[in-house]
Amino acid sequence: MQASKPPFPRNKMATQHIRFLVGKEHVGQRLDHYLAHVLPQKMGVDISRSKIRQLIVAGAVYLNNQRVRIASKQLLHGAKVEAKIDLQKLQSGQMASKEKFELNDDRVLYEDEEIIVVNKPSGLPTQPTLDDARDHLFASVKRFLAKRDGHESYLGLHHRLDFETSGIVLFTKKQSANKWVSDLFRDREIQKTYHALTILGEPKQEWEVENHIARERKGTGKVQHMIAVNSGGDFAHTLFALLDSSAKGHLIEAKPQTGRTHQIRVHLQQSSLPILGDILYGGPKNERVMLHAYQLEFFHPGLDENLVVECPPPEDFQNAF
Repeated sequence: MQASKPPFPRNKMATQHIRFLVGKEHVGQRLDHYLAHVLPQKMGVDISRSKIRQLIVAGAVYLNNQRVRIASKQLLHGAKVEAKIDLQKLQSGQMASKEKFELNDDRVLYEDEEIIVVNKPSGLPTQPTLDDARDHLFASVKRFLAKRDGHESYLGLHHRLDFETSGIVLFTKKQSANKWVSDLFRDREIQKTYHALTILGEPKQEWEVENHIARERKGTGKVQHMIAVNSGGDFAHTLFALLDSSAKGHLIEAKPQTGRTHQIRVHLQQSSLPILGDILYGGPKNERVMLHAYQLEFFHPGLDENLVVECPPPEDFQNAF
C-alpha cells in the first residue's frame, strides 16, 4: 500500500483528499473493508465500517478517478482509491452527499393534470432515507415542478424502485388521483415490465416462477435478502421471456404479477439466471445491478383508455449487453 499525501491533519475540518494505491496484499478485498483498514491508520481516528459504507454511498469515494457507490466492489492491484472527507461531518454522521439530482424535461416520460411518470437513474433512492441530507427522486421531482410551475406542488408516491434499479416511477400530482392510482397497485391492475441482463444460464423462450418468499437476515443482521420458503412467506409470481441474446449474455423480460421485495431478483436466481451485478443473489460482479423498469401499462380513468408508458434502458445497460 502506498499513500500519496501526508497524514490527515486532525485540527483541520475542511474536506481532505486522501489517496491510496492498492498493494498486492489487498487484491480482491472489498472496497469498504479496505477503507476500514487504511483510513483509520491514515487519519489517526476510529471509523466504524458503517461510517465507511456511508462515505461510499454518499459518493465521496473514487476508484481509478471514477465515483463508486458499491461498497462490495473488489479491488485490483495498483488501483487508485481516493476519499474526499470532512472529518467533522464524518464523526457526526452527516456524510450524505450534498450533490443534488436535478430532473429535466428529458426524464419526464408522461404527464397530465393528475400524474407524472419519470425516468429514475440508477444510484438514486426513490424516497427519503434515514439520512435527511441525502437527495432522492421524490425531492427532485418536487423541485422540478416548483421551478417549472412557479409554486410548490402536491406530489404523491405510490411505488418505488431499488437504489440501483433504473427506470419508470409514477407519482400523483393531485390528491384526488391518489385513490384510483392506489387501487391500481392494490388490485394488481397495473402491469409493470422490467428488463434484466444476465450472463449465466440457458433461459427458455418463456417461463414463470411461482412460490413463497420471505425475508432472511444474514451475518450481523444488517444485510437483508429474500429467500424461497416452503411455509409462510408471501406468494410471489413472475412471468419471464427471453427477448434477445448476445455474445455477452441474455436480455430478459420480467412481468411481476405480485409486488414482493426483490421478487424478480430472487426468481431469476432460482431460474439459474442471476442478474449481472446482483452479487446478493449470485450474480456476476458489475458496477450495478442491471435491472431496469421498462414499461407501465394501466387504465387511466381520465383518458378512459389504457395508457402505456415506456422508458428506454440507459446507456450503461445497453453497453453491458
